[in-house]
Amino acid sequence: MGRSKSGRRRTNLRYSPAGTGESPGTSTHAARLSNNSQIKPFLAKLKSSDAGERCQACLAIGEMALNDAGNRKALLKAETAKLLLDHLTDDDSQTVVAAAVALRNLVLNDDSVADVCQQLFHANALATLQTRMSKWSTDVSGVNDMQKLKYGYQLAEAMASVMLGLVETSDAVLNSINRQVPALLPFLRAVLAITDATANDARVAAAQCLLSFLDDNEGAVDQVLADTDLLGLLFASHTSELYLAALLTASLQEIVFARRSSSMLYPELSRAPSHIISVLQRTLTATTADTIMSIDTKDRPQFLATVETSLEALSKAVTVDGEEGQDEMPDVDAAPSLNELQKYVFSQVHTQLLPAVVSWATPIVIPGNPSAEANGNPENSADGEVGDAAYPGQLLGIHTFALDTLHNLAWSMQSLGAAIASQFAWETQSRELWSWSVATLPRILVTGDEDVAESALSLMYAVALYHNGDVACTPAEINDLVKLYSSSLNGLFQSRIVGLIGALARSQGRIQVNRAAGTFLITTIAQLPSTDRECALEALDAIFEVYGDAAFDYDTPVFVTGRFAHHLTAALPKVRQMRNTTDKRRDPRTWQRCDEALQNLEAFIEYKRDEAR
Repeated sequence: MGRSKSGRRRTNLRYSPAGTGESPGTSTHAARLSNNSQIKPFLAKLKSSDAGERCQACLAIGEMALNDAGNRKALLKAETAKLLLDHLTDDDSQTVVAAAVALRNLVLNDDSVADVCQQLFHANALATLQTRMSKWSTDVSGVNDMQKLKYGYQLAEAMASVMLGLVETSDAVLNSINRQVPALLPFLRAVLAITDATANDARVAAAQCLLSFLDDNEGAVDQVLADTDLLGLLFASHTSELYLAALLTASLQEIVFARRSSSMLYPELSRAPSHIISVLQRTLTATTADTIMSIDTKDRPQFLATVETSLEALSKAVTVDGEEGQDEMPDVDAAPSLNELQKYVFSQVHTQLLPAVVSWATPIVIPGNPSAEANGNPENSADGEVGDAAYPGQLLGIHTFALDTLHNLAWSMQSLGAAIASQFAWETQSRELWSWSVATLPRILVTGDEDVAESALSLMYAVALYHNGDVACTPAEINDLVKLYSSSLNGLFQSRIVGLIGALARSQGRIQVNRAAGTFLITTIAQLPSTDRECALEALDAIFEVYGDAAFDYDTPVFVTGRFAHHLTAALPKVRQMRNTTDKRRDPRTWQRCDEALQNLEAFIEYKRDEAR
């Protein structure tokens, strides 16, 4: 369910609150830093005995890291991060801040973060940061000079951002942080507790770091639960700081769902579900997809990050089957149970949050782009040639997270079964989602992003399965899906279409729909070995399910008249070849699935022969 993780954590938009990396003073060399040959003099000045020169060198390097990818590459090659790390213990406080900001600027760039963080890790950065973070509260305590406080807040923002990069580097680095940096959570707590409005950038960076640190980190969750002051800060409303509210709420959600099986042991979490839903409702309705692109370009990234963070938290909250982040469909035969926390979330999602999520999942119409207003044949817009160039890329991530939320919700309801799902008005809500999906799919396809479209198709697949195919569908719509399948070279995307068509074939009373769907499924199998393996396995599973009983009204006019048994018999050698060409040693699970499919096909053909006698 959902989408596999990249590295340790999230790939969604991260808003950089400090933007340009402001730090003490201004580099007089900023305007001249336009090529790599100018790097070496500033690296040399890092070793100067003059504090002003060291500070200026850090400032210049920080600006270089922000402004030019070529400069970042050269800085990385020169192992500048190690040199800057030494200046986190500089005798001059302004140089310390400038060095920290320069490191932050290196870490926050996607093209350099992994390599920079590995350099820092191997240079024993954790020990240096542990020392600096443990002193931070003392350094700013009782300071009345506003300029010194400003430097202190800049240092906090920079250190939190560097720690965020390190937390997201790898599990090995995360485990080292757990062991070697006990000052991290107290530091983050101290920063989050600041009430000074000028420290908002630092608080946001601290909240970003905390959220990543809690992700799949049992030790960190335990530490927060033991820190009542820090836990209390997660319940802060922050009514005028939506992004901060979203980050803290997402952190609280991580804790609640990490401890959902033992929630009675933590009574302080009893009010968490209602608080989480309240904040998410506020952050998801503060603006809309139609209006967000009209927000000033300076403020827009924060709004985008707020929505993405909220949707990611909600997506996890509505996931009950297996581990979030898996590529495969959940086991629909398993029926997980819900505890009280999950029941509350599901009841409130349906009544308070679903309209907002659907709104964020709906691509906007681009004026002047006729394909964006397509509402007919998906074939007209499947390749996204027009939409890919015209559609705002900033919205694609939001659409993906919104669709993933609906996708996870639908598969959770499917795995729970009708007896439980009906308690949350899913019978009605799912049909409304189906109607919305069918109407919106052409617009989704125009974006040209198959990740977005795959989530939409998977959502439709779950809804169709829940209703055993009994949703509004015509033979023409099946044919449109077949054309969409043929237009793609993405196996996962194609397999979602195969699964969806197979689910739609289950409904009785619609023989023409079944004929169109069944013909496609048989053709998909017959086209082995050119058919993608996952698509073939999905098609075989659908055939077994749909045509497993001669009593179904479509069996004789479709399966028998169409000579499906003959075509399946002819495909047996191809299915056997599919199994034999799968490497059993390297991919035993896929080999086992292929072997089971082959055995099931042989048994199914024999069963249908006996059934016809």
